Parts: sequence; C-alpha cells; structure tokens
Amino acid sequence: MRHLLNQCMVLHVLLGTRRDWIAKGISTHDGGDTESVAGSVPVLGQQRREDGFGMGNTGLQRTVDLQWWDAQIEEWKAFRCESGLGPCITFDMVPGAYRVMSAYIKRGSKLTVHLNNINNEHDYEVLIKSGEPPTETSYDYRMTRKEPGFTQWSCRGVSLFFRIELPNNVHKKSKFGVTLTEDNCVEKDYSVRCPGGWKDKGDGWCAPPKFYSGPCRKQNYFGEYNLGKDYSNPSSKVYKILWAERCGADWPCKEVIGRQCTPDLQYVTKNRWHVTSCKDGEVCQMFTLAEESKKDDWRMLLVEVPPTSSVSVEVGSVITLKAVNRFREQVNSNHKGVPEDLLGKDEFTLAVRKGDGVEGENWEWSNTFRGAAPYVELHNPLCDRFQKFFLGLYNNNRVGGSSKVGVTMNRLQTKESKSADHRCRLSHIRGAGGGHETEGL
Repeated sequence: MRHLLNQCMVLHVLLGTRRDWIAKGISTHDGGDTESVAGSVPVLGQQRREDGFGMGNTGLQRTVDLQWWDAQIEEWKAFRCESGLGPCITFDMVPGAYRVMSAYIKRGSKLTVHLNNINNEHDYEVLIKSGEPPTETSYDYRMTRKEPGFTQWSCRGVSLFFRIELPNNVHKKSKFGVTLTEDNCVEKDYSVRCPGGWKDKGDGWCAPPKFYSGPCRKQNYFGEYNLGKDYSNPSSKVYKILWAERCGADWPCKEVIGRQCTPDLQYVTKNRWHVTSCKDGEVCQMFTLAEESKKDDWRMLLVEVPPTSSVSVEVGSVITLKAVNRFREQVNSNHKGVPEDLLGKDEFTLAVRKGDGVEGENWEWSNTFRGAAPYVELHNPLCDRFQKFFLGLYNNNRVGGSSKVGVTMNRLQTKESKSADHRCRLSHIRGAGGGHETEGL
C-alpha cells in the first residue's frame, strides 16, 4: 500500500473470503465472455459524475459510473451502477483471459470494489492502478481471491483501473460479479454491534429504525457465531461489510474524508490559473503588488475548502532586503520629509466571494477585510463537496513603491467545522434524512 499520484488517497485491502449473492440480469455475448448487467443503466462514453451525494444528505441513492474495456471493438463501455446495491455487472471469463475495468473516484469520496467469484475454487488475481490501466509489469497493487475487494479514497479525484485475470491452469470458465460502493467516510466503526440508527435489542439482535426501507426489515443478528470463516461470523467486520452491501445500511462513520484533505491556493498569473499546496502556518505564496491605482495593484485568488472544514486566510507584508534597505534610509533621514505611508504602515484589502456565481453576472464581493494583515475564516459545511471561495487581494498604499505580500492558510477547529463533521458522520447512515446546510463563510 502506498500513496498514489502524490494525492491524498489510501488503498486498503478488505480481509476475508468473499461469498455473496449474484443478482440476475440481462446477458449479452462478447467473444466467449458473458456480461450480465444488474442494477445498472448503460451510458455513453466515460462520464465523471460530481453530483452523487449520499442518501443521508439528499434522500437519493448514489450512483457510480463503471467502464469496462471491450477488446473486440477497442472501446470503453459504460454502465451507471447503484452504489452498494448488489453486483452492477456479472460476466464469465475463460482461462487465460482478463478484463480491464475503471471507475472514477470523486473528490473527497471513497470507492469500494467488491468482487464475487461464484466458482470460488478458482484462483484469480486483480492488478490495480490509479490514473491508467495496469499491466503485468506496471501496477500499484496485486490482489488475490483471498481478498474479496479493495477500497481507495481521494482528495483530488482520480480514475481507478483494475484488471481481473484468470490463469491458464484453470480448466473451466469462471463467473464474476462487481459491486461498487461509494461514500465519504474514511473508516466505519464495525466494533459497534448494530448499524447506525438501529436499536440494540440485546443478545446480538438489532432492530431497524422507522426510516429504513431496505430488504432486511426484520431483526438481524450480529452476535458471535463462528463457523471458522469471517464471512459466516455475524460479529466480524467482513460479515458486516457484506451485510451492509446487501441490505443497504451503514455502520457509524469514524471520520469524513474531507477532514483528511488540505486546501489548495490558486492564483492568476499572465491570464492563467496556477495552483500551489499550502502547509499550515507557512507562507503559501508571495505576490508583488504595485501601488494603488496602478497596473497589477491586485491579485485574484481561489481557495477550495475541503468538506466539513474551516480554513483561515491571512495576508501580510513580507520582509525583503529591499524593504530593509528602504527602512534604513528612512531612519537615516530622521524621518524628515518622509511621507507617513513610507514608514512601514502597509495596508491591504482582502475581499471574499463564494465561488457559486453564474458566469457573466455582475461581480460583487460579499465581504471585505482591510488592514496591515487582513484575516478571514472560510467554512464549508458540506459533506461531499469542496467549496470555492474567490479572494481579491488589493494594495491600498498609494506611495512608497510596490509591496511584497505573503498569503498564509491554516486548518482550523471551529464550532462550524465540528458541527459539520458531526452532522455528516450521522448523515452517512443511509436513509437518515437531513439536508445540506447553506454554504457560507
């Protein structure tokens, strides 16, 4: 396991042996392999959806776009899958064959891929790679049939490719099913007896809440009952993962992915946007601003705040050798005839606007902050989506030459971020209701 593409994402392997159900679907032939589509809708082309929020947030089921490579016609075929509701696609593979598939992990989201091999006695392996299809010599991780699935989350958004291979020493074809589950939770708390919102009735039994509308509506047992395999022990993590996929109920979320993501600062130079990563407490980027009312006396900035997060932005003068020499000249002249503005009293304006405006409308800043070190806090209460904030940095100094300014950003623990984190971890429970809060500073 390792970090991929320098992005904030983690690859985990689910332990245990996967034995679960395969839903029936519509079959089509493809060179000896059979694809059976269940719970999916064909779509044209490779689509990247950025609007699939969880049921706890909108009351709607998430969807995930799955693509698989058709080697005969050398094109990608796409299906829109319902997240976590049984296999999106099933297919037969002959010995020595392989199948390449891809799914897009949205920003601030996690994708779990479960594989179901009906002929469980067959060995197979899966090669996994981010950003491009894996090959036998180029991949990020190799998975075997003992590991029924894998999960990866991303702060930036990335395409995840996986290649399922059936070795030549297998004497008959094998059937596979692929289930995709998307959420915004880094890790769920499977140490808890019951799914989120369910009532513990004692002795290992859990009763569903009124808002639950899935297929497992009666009391369910999650006590100890060990038959030698994790998937057959109702109290095990593997059993709960498979049960949640089949029944559409989640265990409590320990941490929302947005809490692991860092904000980026974007700025315009020569009519092009550039991006830089920022570390807490360090000057993220420096700019030279001309005197007020002259060309280049301001800068346009863009900060994207991660979900459930608060970020502070502070602007201040940066001490340079030129500034030090200018100060010495002022001291040596005993301040005679030196305008007050030259005595180091720099002043700047930091203007803010949420980045959800319609292109072409009249541009107006929602807030402005003025001073030697203007400071603003930006809050994103959303569970799944980064919030954009445009910033305007202006130089208010009319004389004394250009000013060198630095921009510093910090992640904050505020009442707004704590409230959003608590709400989003609760809304991770599918069907729990609740909506997005109003976006704001």
